[in-house]
This record gives sequence, C-alpha cells and structure tokens, in this order.
Amino acid sequence: MQRKLEGAQFRWLNEQLYTIDGKAALELMQQQPHLFDLYHRGFRAQAIAWPTNPVDRIFDDILAHTPKNATIVDMGCGDAALAQKLKPQGYTVRSFDLVAKPPHVEAADMANVPLKDGVADMVVFSLSLMNTDWGKGAAEGARILRKGGVMKIAEVKSRIPDLDGFIQCLEELGLAVINKDTSNTMFLMLTLRKKAANVVKAKAEHFEPLKPCIYKRR
Repeated sequence: MQRKLEGAQFRWLNEQLYTIDGKAALELMQQQPHLFDLYHRGFRAQAIAWPTNPVDRIFDDILAHTPKNATIVDMGCGDAALAQKLKPQGYTVRSFDLVAKPPHVEAADMANVPLKDGVADMVVFSLSLMNTDWGKGAAEGARILRKGGVMKIAEVKSRIPDLDGFIQCLEELGLAVINKDTSNTMFLMLTLRKKAANVVKAKAEHFEPLKPCIYKRR
C-alpha cells in the first residue's frame, strides 16, 4: 500500500513539474521539501527499467573528451549522480536543483543560478528541461558557459516532436550543434558549443513548452 501511495504521489508530482514554470516548481519544492526525495525515489524506480541511463553516457563522454581541470555545471541534477561520479576523478562540479542536499546539491531556479557569466566549461541538462519555461533554463546555461564551452542535453525523444525547431531555439541562444545522437530508442543526446559571448535571454521567454512526459494513472 505504501508503494502504491508513493507511486501515485510520484505520478502527480511528475505531472506538476512538467506543466508549471520554474518559479512555481521552486516554490512547490521549497514549501514541501520532502517532495524532492519522493520524486527522486520514484524517478530511480523508473530508471531501473531503462536500457541505458543518459547520465552514464554523459559521464563516459566527459571522461573520454573533457580535461580534468574543467568546471562542469549540472542543471536539474536530481540526486547529483554526475557529481558523485566526476568529483573523485578530479573535476569541479556545481550541481543545482530545487532543494539543497549537501554535500553536492545547491538549491536554485534553473533560470537564475548564482554563477557569473562564462564560468563553466560545460553545462549539462540531463532530462531536466521539464518546466514550461524550459527556454529560460537553457538560456541561463548558455549565459554561464564560456565562449567555446559545451552544453550537453539529454531528453526524452517523445517530448520533442519538432527536433529542428528545438535546435533552432538553442541556436538563437548562441549555441551550435556539434553532435546529434538519435540512435537510442528513448533518448535524444545533443552536444552544442557556445559561439558568441552574449546571450539574448529574452528570446527564451517565447519558446514553446516541450511536450510533457506524463505517466499513465493506475
């Protein structure tokens, strides 16, 4: 019964996070921080059934291609699995999500993280462009990237029926696709490089929401 109750709560919370903006999501989690743990227990239970986890793919790619003096920012980090894997390897990782969970996770709205312009060598969004104003988070990620820095995005394919339109939005933030991997049946993986020093964040306010990822009610 407890598992069924938590499953129902997870499905409700998941739907909320996909259908509200980042500010409302932050307020929800700050008012009821226990929901953060509940959500990520449910998330981990879902991830067990996946043929591959995007975080593992991103980790392997970073180890293979990114110098260990790099500063990496994980936006919407969840339980900070990436930081837990990378920090022992010598990387500097800042991990942000809606509730602070020391030692790795700092609380912030992804549209407004406490970092200066151009401080990150890499910004990661692994299944975290959830809110209706996802573009503000992407623009914030572009802001904190140095010129020439890399953004990695992993997202559920079904959320992006118009991939060309999605990429065009990212290009409007001064990013250019350097790798597009659609080979996985569930997930899209994009690697982009920041071309310009300036990011016009106002454009992101008008990006259309991505399709929500809603689990069926049982």
